[in-house]
Amino acid sequence: MFGPIMIICISLILFFVLLQNAKKCFESKRWPTVRGKIVYNKVNTVETTTGSDGLGGNARVPVSTLTVEYRYKVLGKAYKCSTLKFLRGESNNYFVEKLIGKKYPVGKVVTVHYNARNPEEP
Repeated sequence: MFGPIMIICISLILFFVLLQNAKKCFESKRWPTVRGKIVYNKVNTVETTTGSDGLGGNARVPVSTLTVEYRYKVLGKAYKCSTLKFLRGESNNYFVEKLIGKKYPVGKVVTVHYNARNPEEP
């Protein structure tokens, strides 16, 4: 009885989180912009344990995540952030993450959209 209810509740929560991120994604296109600079770019890979491997043990799979950090200034105050896109999911694929990371080499100047009410939130 609680199983289906729990699944529905979790699904609704995930839906609302996705909806909030989608809203922020569209709003951010109208935010003011400044120039920023990429200061860090790395793909990290860790092994994580998933369910059964079919042989009585746990399956271990590599999970890769791209981290890109950039700095920017708003009204003379410096900020640092790692948000690339609000709706960007993780591919968990090293080569895909590396390919995306090539768009953001360290030292590259980029356009940063920032929230005028909260410049720390790009």
